[in-house]
Amino acid sequence: MNPLSAKKSKRWKQFLLTVSAVYPLTLVIPEVLRLLAHIVPPLRAAVIPGILAAALLVACLVFVINPLFNRVFKSWLNSLQ
Repeated sequence: MNPLSAKKSKRWKQFLLTVSAVYPLTLVIPEVLRLLAHIVPPLRAAVIPGILAAALLVACLVFVINPLFNRVFKSWLNSLQ
């Protein structure tokens, strides 16, 4: 299928999928980094965990979760409702 002629999904559906992906990651990633800080001392600094958490969140969304969600929810995203 030509990407230019592909259906656009509704923004509210994209919003719901994004929130459902971001919320658990914002809970899990800081906890993992907090546990790793006991092993890796530089993670105890104030700025490094925040930058690392943001980078991990975006990487998980872009490379893992969004492609997976787009495949799993393809029919729902492209439905007319």
